Amino acid sequence: MRINDLPQTPNPFKLILISPENGFSELEQLPLFFEEGLEYYHLRKPFFNEQELRSYLASLPDKYHKHIVIHSFHHLSGEFQIRGIHFTEKERLKRIYKEFPSYASASFHDLNELLAWDIKYDCVFVSPVFDSISKEGYLSAFKKEELSNVLQKIPQEVIALGGIDQNNIKEVKEMGFKGAAFLGAIWRSDNPLEKFRLIKAEINKLQ
Repeated sequence: MRINDLPQTPNPFKLILISPENGFSELEQLPLFFEEGLEYYHLRKPFFNEQELRSYLASLPDKYHKHIVIHSFHHLSGEFQIRGIHFTEKERLKRIYKEFPSYASASFHDLNELLAWDIKYDCVFVSPVFDSISKEGYLSAFKKEELSNVLQKIPQEVIALGGIDQNNIKEVKEMGFKGAAFLGAIWRSDNPLEKFRLIKAEINKLQ
């Protein structure tokens, strides 16, 4: 049975947390996020080598692996019982798959490309929807009306990424997104866990 075939907690609007890109510092508090209801954790460590990523995964109790999606060294999905894999834009364009071994998601930064792409992922990320919190100078690339029109034509779940906080989650859902991914809003806050709780509470209001 695939990880994504496991029973899911009813939650139409997905909350996805993306890891900080450097280091292991969040590992100590990460189990608390899972215990608070985090279902999707995207492990994005672009500067990690394979052994560092393996060590990161091994440092977490097995019971949390089913919530993790890795962005690199995809073959580790066979070593750990993780939820699945994610294709960055670079990897998506370089490696073409017709079938995936598990749950798979991918990144898009161009709406026309998204509309034309014929490989179906479990969900796709579109960014930056708003000006990024974690990347200085990474500004919104879309108009609200443009996004809403395109999202109506996409059969897959589309996740918003870039500049999303508790103050604009409602707007994100109104555009037609099926979830939102968070990075800077949470990890750059003074209390990441409390910030996660605040965002989760706002999302629960939308259900």
